[in-house]
Amino acid sequence: MLCALPSCVSAEQDDGMPKVLRSGFLARIFSDADPRDAKAAMELMTREVSHKMGLNTSPRVEIYPDIKAMTSAIRRGELDLASMPTVEYSSIPSCQHSWLYWQSRRI
Repeated sequence: MLCALPSCVSAEQDDGMPKVLRSGFLARIFSDADPRDAKAAMELMTREVSHKMGLNTSPRVEIYPDIKAMTSAIRRGELDLASMPTVEYSSIPSCQHSWLYWQSRRI
């Protein structure tokens, strides 16, 4: 499983808006689990990650049905954390890998 931070989230940033960790998971990761159970488990895990980052807000968790939907959300800047199987990541064209890497370095 690949886990990437497409954009930077930090509790130190202060633009007057509460910071929320926005995370996305590819549904294929949870092939043997009920989607509601999987989302609940990821909400608990993401809440812990968010807390360790110093964010005192409830994180937003989305489960994406396919890689196309997830990469679209990443391009729109809707995710701070993306998790997908490595096979799915390798299916993204190489020019998009560079773009996703650039997004992860944005401040």
